[in-house]
Amino acid sequence: MSRCVEFSLQPVAVTWEVHHGRHACRAPLWRHRTGPEHQFLGRPLAPGAAREVPPQAIRKGHLATLRQEHGTCIHRVGGTSEWSGPAGDGLSTSDPGWTLGVQTADCLPILLADPGRGVAAVLHAGWRGSAQGIVLKGIEHLRSEYGCRPTDLEAVLGPGVGGCCYEVGDEVLEAFRNGPLADVSHFRPHGAAHWIIDLAQTNARALIRAGVSPHKLQALDACTCCTNDRLHSYRAEGTSAGRNWSLLSPGHPVV
Repeated sequence: MSRCVEFSLQPVAVTWEVHHGRHACRAPLWRHRTGPEHQFLGRPLAPGAAREVPPQAIRKGHLATLRQEHGTCIHRVGGTSEWSGPAGDGLSTSDPGWTLGVQTADCLPILLADPGRGVAAVLHAGWRGSAQGIVLKGIEHLRSEYGCRPTDLEAVLGPGVGGCCYEVGDEVLEAFRNGPLADVSHFRPHGAAHWIIDLAQTNARALIRAGVSPHKLQALDACTCCTNDRLHSYRAEGTSAGRNWSLLSPGHPVV
């Protein structure tokens, strides 16, 4: 990590819309600009709707997804229309013909873009991936694969379980304390051997320490557990929970 800073993320209010039969929202950071195109799709309005991404939501060519496994493996996409959907928790591309997608039901979707290079990446960050430093792996992946500098990156943290609702045990605290982030500053005690963690604050702090500008970082004020009428939440619904989709395509480089 390049620097140690004190940082407190101020989430931005969400404007809810309906896209493709689902509750949906976008980040103001990218809402009215050329470059990366994104959307967060939540609960469908019609009960029993399919979990898959609605075809009309794929704005660019092909959709790339993963068999997510709560790790830090990141795959580069592009150069062919074939995609096998390998195991992993991150995707990147510089090909504007691809849309990248991750699905969540409380975990945090993290979207990264370098508009000047026309590069985009999506990360699936639950507590395990966060503790293992998936945001640091993502930044290093973008540097090694595309030459991206942290200061050129923009980041959006989408809907996930918030610091209001995410109760965890000592094993999670220790995973963060002993992992590459070495940061437990956003854990609050909540009874014996229990803690409340704010995944957005923790990952935002890691992004800032790695060199991303606070002015290019935005998090949505959308806790999946609190907003369960619009978003799927494993904590609120258990095994019957559906999945929210986070979609991103890079667009062409912005000069």
